[in-house]
Amino acid sequence: QAERRVLFRQPSLAGEIFQRRERMPLVRFLQYIGLIFLMQMLFSYITGLFELLFNHFGYTLQYSEAMNADYAGSWTLLTYAVLLGPLAEEIVYRGFLMRGLEPCGRRYALIVCSVVFGLMHGDFQQSMFTVFAGLLFGYAAMRYSVWYSLALHIFNNGILGELWIWFIDRAPDTVYITLILIFLVLSAIGTVQLIRKRGRDAVLWLKEEQTRPGAWPALVNLWMILFLAYSVTEIVLSIRPLT
Repeated sequence: QAERRVLFRQPSLAGEIFQRRERMPLVRFLQYIGLIFLMQMLFSYITGLFELLFNHFGYTLQYSEAMNADYAGSWTLLTYAVLLGPLAEEIVYRGFLMRGLEPCGRRYALIVCSVVFGLMHGDFQQSMFTVFAGLLFGYAAMRYSVWYSLALHIFNNGILGELWIWFIDRAPDTVYITLILIFLVLSAIGTVQLIRKRGRDAVLWLKEEQTRPGAWPALVNLWMILFLAYSVTEIVLSIRPLT
């Protein structure tokens, strides 16, 4: 694409990144929020199971500078975690990277972008969740607009991340458990409706553009190998011996 001087479909980079394609109804946006909440809960249990497994062999996954940072204790860190971080990541990954790869195929761009986004976080706990969250953010950005993926990303980091942690530390157990159950039920209902009404349509939309021949082999290049080596090393180093 670059050799033909057609890296993006829009005449400008900003126009490509922030292009609005379809309008996302409010109900669907709320369903995506419910799906993110379910994913957060699911992966919290999955990482908990992995933690027990690694503990059995004398290791822990709990060492993570990003996960253990006290974002609420600093306005600069909080602003970064809730706003600046999501904005930068959406522009880079769902904007520049995914839009640049999209001419090679929608599924291809979505998968590659999500894997790179997940590995970029550099620790075991975050990477598993962010790969799958990247798929949801990527689909929202690709089909609708990066503004929607940015809103979902900010909600994930700000509401389900910092605000939820702040609330857990202060709320009585009965209130916390009651709210968890209410959110789980509402999220499950919304997710089931989303899959039933939009699941098949999403699959067909992604299949409309076939992956170009040679796209997958093209990933075997020096820069991708260096990125994978660095990211995997960083993730392995985040697994520490129990003390």
